[in-house]
Amino acid sequence: GLDGTSKIAGYLDAETTAVLAAITAKLAAPGMCNRADEHPCVAGTPSAEAIAADTRSAAQRTHDAVLAMGRALLA
Repeated sequence: GLDGTSKIAGYLDAETTAVLAAITAKLAAPGMCNRADEHPCVAGTPSAEAIAADTRSAAQRTHDAVLAMGRALLA
């Protein structure tokens, strides 16, 4: 897109689906990997305040989780 976004689509095998589901269950939970937070929670359990303040949709939380995975891998 003009704003730098990209659309993705495709199929994953069963093992990759299971791995991605496990990762997003943790990293895409409310309060996790929130780019709007000054100090986003990327490990452990987010605070009750971080969870309550998280207004992102499930799709946005998944997007931010994938971004956090990529950043961690590149680090």
